[in-house]
Amino acid sequence: MSDDPPGAVVAGLHGIVQRRSIWLKVRALVQTTSLEFRRNFGTFQHQAQCEPVEITHYGQRALVLMSAEHYEWLTAAAKRRHRTVNAPQVVLDAVERAEMDPHQAALDELLG
Repeated sequence: MSDDPPGAVVAGLHGIVQRRSIWLKVRALVQTTSLEFRRNFGTFQHQAQCEPVEITHYGQRALVLMSAEHYEWLTAAAKRRHRTVNAPQVVLDAVERAEMDPHQAALDELLG
């Protein structure tokens, strides 16, 4: 199993990375209501094999349906740790030069 799920989009220091000879764009999750999910389970089950499906209940995010392979990749990725002392200098330089998207500026307040 590779480090990326099939058809993965990897957003890194240099933007979107090409995987498996296909250029992919970052996009929002497929979203449906719990009622629509129940009515069209087969359709959303098939969709979840390609990309996660967000299921809302009373307008609130309740569940995310995804393939077992994608779930396994996520849990493995969550366990990986990389120390900055082991990072190549080019990565450290890029991180130092990186700027936050202005739409995410509110996150600075969380760092206090």
